[in-house]
Amino acid sequence: MSDALLTLAGVGKTFHGRLSLAERVLGRKLRPLRAVDGVDLELAASEVLGLVGESGCGKSTLGRIAAGLLAPSEGSARLGDAPVAELSGGRLVKRTTAIQMVFQDPFASLNPRKRVGEAVAEGPLAHGMWRRDEAADQVGQVLRQVGLDPAFAGRFPHQFSGGQRARIGIARALAMRPRAIVADEAVAALDVSIQAQVLNLLASLRAELGLALLFISHDLSVVRHLADRVAIMYLGRVVETGEAEAVFAAPSHPYTQALLESVPRLDRRRASFRPVAGEIPSPLAPPSGCHFHPRCPIAIARCRSERPELRRLGDGRLTACHLAEAAPRAA
Repeated sequence: MSDALLTLAGVGKTFHGRLSLAERVLGRKLRPLRAVDGVDLELAASEVLGLVGESGCGKSTLGRIAAGLLAPSEGSARLGDAPVAELSGGRLVKRTTAIQMVFQDPFASLNPRKRVGEAVAEGPLAHGMWRRDEAADQVGQVLRQVGLDPAFAGRFPHQFSGGQRARIGIARALAMRPRAIVADEAVAALDVSIQAQVLNLLASLRAELGLALLFISHDLSVVRHLADRVAIMYLGRVVETGEAEAVFAAPSHPYTQALLESVPRLDRRRASFRPVAGEIPSPLAPPSGCHFHPRCPIAIARCRSERPELRRLGDGRLTACHLAEAAPRAA
């Protein structure tokens, strides 16, 4: 994508834990956890990219790398031509303010002892973006942008509903004047009616401010409503990307097909859904070859031994499947 705002190239992330004294005495060996495995992804300016996958697939880790909160073990995350985060000795020493993150639990991400106005102003003040004497007015403007009364700036987080806290999390991100926002399951904890309000807010902010949005979710219906493009992730790898409409209409990867079939449907007679067969393997011991092959109904011997690379199909989407052209597509 020539107009990419955010570029993830060959991004991988491995976590190395620590053994307890008892485990060391017993001779236990520590296995590294491969959370993200060689991901290439691009986000264009003003685009909404939905990142979808089951719990434990690594999408939140990838989102934190994109936002500069985690350093990748290998590969790079770049905003335009500049690195999202700068490293020294393998550790983060600086990260861009142009990418902000909105977390799944807005209450946990807010300091319960700080008033909302302080929380929203904290970042801009720390980075010299606001003068202290103008902070109150700036906070009021940002709160209005997300549909909250500026008078709420004097309240504490526990005095708000879940939907209001979600708006506060968005306000805190907007205060930094970002070019892109990473939303990690930002509406997952909300009631359906409140979800719709927050999604509409994100859509209007995207249109008004030209924001790009990396929207991380396990909820396919939400992603379908909001995203321009979608990336499907399985056990640390991206297995399919493409225009959202095309992917949802005719998924090319067997895992994408299984995910869509697992969405509950209501027809005239009964509600039905088909869960994804099998269980997601442990990232501590991922399968060889294609990670999805133990659960795939069309896997062949090649799938067990050879990792499929993302390749472009005739309709322009990218799919990591040896049998993508032959795989039956769901309508």
